[in-house]
Amino acid sequence: MPPIWGQVWFHPQRGGIVTVEPVPPGCMRYRGGKDSDWREIARVQVTTDRVPLPGQKLPKGFLWGDPERQAYGMGGPEMLYGPLEKVCRDCKISFVFGARSQQHLYETLGLYIDITAVRCRACARAHRVIEVKRVAYAAAIHAADGATTAKPHLALARATLELVRAGGRGSFDRAIASCRRARRFGAAESADQLEAALVALRQARSTP
Repeated sequence: MPPIWGQVWFHPQRGGIVTVEPVPPGCMRYRGGKDSDWREIARVQVTTDRVPLPGQKLPKGFLWGDPERQAYGMGGPEMLYGPLEKVCRDCKISFVFGARSQQHLYETLGLYIDITAVRCRACARAHRVIEVKRVAYAAAIHAADGATTAKPHLALARATLELVRAGGRGSFDRAIASCRRARRFGAAESADQLEAALVALRQARSTP
């Protein structure tokens, strides 16, 4: 069967689709979008299953998707990627989830197609740091539980400091108690320094 003409449509919040001419009724309401939200960005030659033929170019900032490298469900694969406009969950500032980042997420890392960016690059980086510190903090709590030497208690105090300084939440009371236990186990100097840092940080966090 010879190739047929298709239309590449893009939505700034929901991504893109490829439709064949004539446009099927209702297709512009794909994923709940309004008719006016979608815009045509290219006309290409596609196969009957809406796969663009080789050499069909997209405007700058857009990339073709490779369904064979994507994990998707009933909603189908991403036939193309475009600059999705988002609002960061943390800082509430608008940012762009670019086509290259989407392609990396879905086709290199293999994450499920419905997963999307919810944080800008800076906040996402800070969030990853907090998650790493939170894992270390949880491990330090486990190691210090019932420990009879100073080292695990000092490690918990340090892990608490690092987590809170990174923007996460940790128990100051538990960390200070660990400093006092470490002091009883002969690590007075290190315990004093850590406790002083914890007290100062707690005071700074509680100051309006």
